[in-house]
Amino acid sequence: MVSARRPAGVVTFVVVGTLALSLGLVGPADAAPDYPSWSDVQAAKKDEAATLTAVGKIEGLITDLEATAAAYGRVALQKGEAFQIANDALDSATARATQLQSEADVAAAKATASRQLAGQLAAQLARSNNGNVAMGLLFDGDNATSLLERLGAVTKLTEQASGIYEQATLDTNAAQSLSDQADTATAARKRLATKAQDAYAVAEAASRDAAAQVATAQANSTRLYEQLASLKGTTASVERAYLDGKAAEAAQQAIDDAPAPPVLATPAKPSTSTAPDAPAQTAPSTPSSPSSDPEPSQPEPSKTTTPSKPTPTKDPEPAEPSAPSKSGVAGAIAFAKKQLGDAYVFAGSGPDSWDCSGLTKAAYAAVGVYIGTHSSTNQYNTMKVKGRLVPLSKMVAGDLLWYSDGGSTSAEKYHVTIYIGNGEMIEAPYPGAVVRIRAVRYGDLVPYAGRPTP
Repeated sequence: MVSARRPAGVVTFVVVGTLALSLGLVGPADAAPDYPSWSDVQAAKKDEAATLTAVGKIEGLITDLEATAAAYGRVALQKGEAFQIANDALDSATARATQLQSEADVAAAKATASRQLAGQLAAQLARSNNGNVAMGLLFDGDNATSLLERLGAVTKLTEQASGIYEQATLDTNAAQSLSDQADTATAARKRLATKAQDAYAVAEAASRDAAAQVATAQANSTRLYEQLASLKGTTASVERAYLDGKAAEAAQQAIDDAPAPPVLATPAKPSTSTAPDAPAQTAPSTPSSPSSDPEPSQPEPSKTTTPSKPTPTKDPEPAEPSAPSKSGVAGAIAFAKKQLGDAYVFAGSGPDSWDCSGLTKAAYAAVGVYIGTHSSTNQYNTMKVKGRLVPLSKMVAGDLLWYSDGGSTSAEKYHVTIYIGNGEMIEAPYPGAVVRIRAVRYGDLVPYAGRPTP
């Protein structure tokens, strides 16, 4: 199992208490649920009405347990994404500081060379005729022609010396400026490193807390499913499948009004040499709104009519991404399915443990496709910049799906999954759970899918 990635210098510390109170998931006065005992179940089986009441109560308890586990998991995902965003910023700052320091070192070497050249010239001039170049030129000659030639030489020498001194000054100033920039970038990197360390500690604590809560919920659910099966004369697996089906149906009905669409990237007007992996993209309408008919084009002028000035026309609307690569999608989904049952681990990126964006990144990396960094938000932004967002109404197998607060397109994306068709997706859900296939949940679902392959 690969351990979670930590920024340099992270010190993991013990967080006193759990995040539950601080995050508002439970209150200090909340009492434990009143779970039925096996004797309660046996007593309820003696009366049909009591049996129905017990079944309803147990089903409600199971639903509540799963909702509680999901709520803790959602918080853990949000804190984990906050760390990934902070870590991306740290990586960028580190790269910038390194690049600036390298440029500053080169500039410093160049400035040193320029100063050495200027110093050598000054020394040479000082040695000429005891330092008096002008007197040597005036009296060390036989005729006027020689004097004029020497005067011309000293003029050129003066110009050359002036240029060397000016260049040395410019190189020194440039070196100092780059050195100052490198120092500023290094300081910024240190601040971002501290921020990433803090975000890591919070996310790791949330992950541990969520995993503990999910484990407790799963243990209670297992007992409740067995009790439910006993009441209904079935099996625990049958009852689990039944309630999973009800939950999936409820999820499909939980579609809220779609948020305002994002401002999508509009690539430059394509030419015949446009690269196949950079298709043009238009800003789609929201899934709940019908698309408007295209604006009719301007009629062509009659052959016998010569307009006084050209009629302005609009550039053609950029097209949506083309259908995805069948082989690329098949390979990415096959990779993800091989991880079914692997544990969710905060910041996990394989080979036996994953978080959500670690799984999606690795799945598409397996087919040679880059979808962004180890961050759900970055993967969304990468698809947006590349013009590969499509309305949910047009999503197909292989597309990426994101979740954010209220499905907002501008908020951080705390979760990402791969749509596999037939209303299902594969995901690394949250701490305490495993990589799984589930019906697409529409609560918090961002109204655009991402298409990694052209």
